[in-house]
Amino acid sequence: MKKSEPLNILLVEDNEADVFLLKEALSAHALCKFTVIGHGDEVSDYFKHNGPAVGMPGPDLVVLDLNLPGKDGMEVLSLIRSNSELRDLVVAVVSSSPKDVMKKKTAQADCYVTKPVYLNEFLAIGKELLACIEASAA
Repeated sequence: MKKSEPLNILLVEDNEADVFLLKEALSAHALCKFTVIGHGDEVSDYFKHNGPAVGMPGPDLVVLDLNLPGKDGMEVLSLIRSNSELRDLVVAVVSSSPKDVMKKKTAQADCYVTKPVYLNEFLAIGKELLACIEASAA
């Protein structure tokens, strides 16, 4: 996926190492501009000042961790899907829990990606996350 404008990626992740790896993984496959939110309670404040609610374009992709301080990822996902101005945002849930365990819980997400344990595998998930954007556009 290549385009002249950078993709706007909202990373909702509290682990700094995972933020670094996600940025590296996504940047390896596309030009990206990142906004990072590390606390679930800050997501609604972010959208009050950014995105469709205030007439600005929303992020091209929201990468959402499930284990967050404050509102957890499921609450954040519910907040996005219950808001008419946000519900069409592409949301990729990223977690270390196996897909089969999380499938029902994350049904409102556009895709679910398991966080790999090994560095080279983690860096490879960028392509999978970006495919989530393409799949939702189809």
